[in-house]
This record gives sequence, structure tokens and C-alpha cells, in this order.
Amino acid sequence: MIVGLMLTFVTFFHIRNVIGIAAENGARAASITGDPNSAEQAVQSTLQAANLPLTYHGQTLWNTSMVQVTADVASPEVQVTVQYDAPYLFTDLFAALGMPNSFPAVLPMSATATDVNESYFGSEGV
Repeated sequence: MIVGLMLTFVTFFHIRNVIGIAAENGARAASITGDPNSAEQAVQSTLQAANLPLTYHGQTLWNTSMVQVTADVASPEVQVTVQYDAPYLFTDLFAALGMPNSFPAVLPMSATATDVNESYFGSEGV
């Protein structure tokens, strides 16, 4: 049980770091292009490169609607928020510990990153 709890904690810690990096990559892409689609693509590429699952027991853990991008030429900064529903590795572990097995199968996580909007300042870098 202790090993199961440790693996669960380490997995959640890893997933949290990956979605943080995905948000940073998305913010960087949006800051350069000013395009929310490029930010979503950067987030998707990062999550896929980390081999995070997209579904768990038929439930979608992540899709592009779970990426919020605030980027336009009128704002000096861009912001990207990534939401990911991290699946529990051992859902029956809690029942083995005597806790009710009423926990959801996933733990919602999110990460937000902000970057300077380069399109706001123009190509001269003013």
C-alpha cells in the first residue's frame, strides 16, 4: 500500500510538471505568433511527447477545449491555462485503506503560464 501511495504521488507530481511545461510552451508560441491555435498545438505536442494518456476508462482527460489562451495584439502579455484530469493509478487502493471508494477516477489539475506578447510591441521590439 505504501508503494502504491508513493507511485500515485510521484505520478501526480510528474503530471503537474508536464502540464506546467505545456502551459509555458503554449504561452511562448502564443507570444511569438499571437495565435491561440499555435498555443493549443504547442500544448498538444508537449503532452503527447510526455506520453500522457488522452483517455482513461472512456473518459477524455484532455482536449483542446481544456486549453484557455488569452492572446491578442491589444494586450502586452499572453496567458495560457492547461487543464488535465490526471487518472488515479490504483483506484482500489483507497478501498484497501478502509476509505470509501467514492473518489473520482481522475484528479483535475491545471497550470497557467504568462509570457510577453511580442506582437503587442511590434517587430521593432519597442
